[in-house]
Amino acid sequence: MLQIKIKNQGDGAFRQDVYGNSIIVERHFTLSGTSGFRLKASNGKVVSTKRAELDDITDFYSLQLDNPVNVLTQDQARQFLNNSSALDKYKFFMRGIQLEQLDHDYTLLADSLDAADAHMESIEEDAKMLDVACKQAEEKVERAKQQATVREKILRYRDQMAWAQVEEQERLLEQAQRQVEETDRTIATAEEAVAKADEVFQTHHTAWEEAQVKLEEVKGELPALQSAQEEAQDVCKKKNGELVELQTQQRDVKTQLDTAKRTVAKVQEDVDTERKRLEAADGGNHARQMQEIEQAEAALADTHRRFVEHPSAKEQLDRDKTTVELKLNDAKTAQRQKNDDVERAQATLRQLNAGQPAPLAAYDQRVHAVLRDIDRERRWKSKPVGPLAEHVRLSKPEWSSAIEMTIGKNTLEGFIVETKADQVLLSAIMKRIGW
Repeated sequence: MLQIKIKNQGDGAFRQDVYGNSIIVERHFTLSGTSGFRLKASNGKVVSTKRAELDDITDFYSLQLDNPVNVLTQDQARQFLNNSSALDKYKFFMRGIQLEQLDHDYTLLADSLDAADAHMESIEEDAKMLDVACKQAEEKVERAKQQATVREKILRYRDQMAWAQVEEQERLLEQAQRQVEETDRTIATAEEAVAKADEVFQTHHTAWEEAQVKLEEVKGELPALQSAQEEAQDVCKKKNGELVELQTQQRDVKTQLDTAKRTVAKVQEDVDTERKRLEAADGGNHARQMQEIEQAEAALADTHRRFVEHPSAKEQLDRDKTTVELKLNDAKTAQRQKNDDVERAQATLRQLNAGQPAPLAAYDQRVHAVLRDIDRERRWKSKPVGPLAEHVRLSKPEWSSAIEMTIGKNTLEGFIVETKADQVLLSAIMKRIGW
């Protein structure tokens, strides 16, 4: 193995970042006669094993290894010593100063220049054509650049169009999602309306059952009311008969009173006449006349007493008559109300049996008044919905009572509004009606 270390420092160092401050060149020889190079860095790391890398190093440092002045091999030294003629020494000198190589290089350069001049003359025409082609190529390059700009714009517009389509699809998707949500809310509202309508049906069914019960009650009370009416009519007839009798007695008493007044006037006249006669001649008839006068006064007092008692009896009879008439009127009113209840119950029963219940027949009169005022009002944002029982139907009527007790009658008679302004209007209407 032969090892040579080359200093590799300063500004003219060869690949100092790879080899460091020194380059180690090793050559290995084998028994078979082969050899190889190994180039190492200053730290002993093998960098390369190629001859080309070694040639680059020798060229970089201008190391002329084949110059006998620099490196004289044993064979060359032996030949030089054995054959030291003037010609050999001159050849050795020429090789040492490399004038032969330089002359050879100059000859090659002259030949190359002549060939280049000849080639230049031959390609001048081609150069002109190439110059034109170059200019055309430059124009094409410029147009290509412009086309590239246009292509970039097209690509950018294509991207924008793609994103615009994506945005449009997203907007449509969002709109579809909103429609789906709105449809879900509509379905939920419809389901609630179905449930409420079912409840309304149960309410009507319950009202129909109550109407049946009331009809039976009214039918049971009707005979008693008719009996009471007949009794009141009998009492009224009896009192009317007594009144007629009292009126007849009153006329008789008035006639007797007039007769008594005339009798009293006549008696008074007779008394005056008799007094004058007695004054003229006081005889035995004076005592008799005085007795007749006393009898007449007693008859007058009795007649007056009967006359005084007669108005009191008349007033009592008038009061009895008024009381009887009031009772009769109350009985007639109660009878008319019961007849109306019976007719309404029968009509409701007929409608329920026919499967066509009267609209809002089972509701309070305040509900009718509220509906009438709602129809008259024109300031609604959205007209209130109600009563809620009109939108409820029961799938199982046997649960009607339990559901009505759970929800409450007030809830079933309520209304639904969409805005606060509609709520204020509806509250004002219900307050005005007295709900």
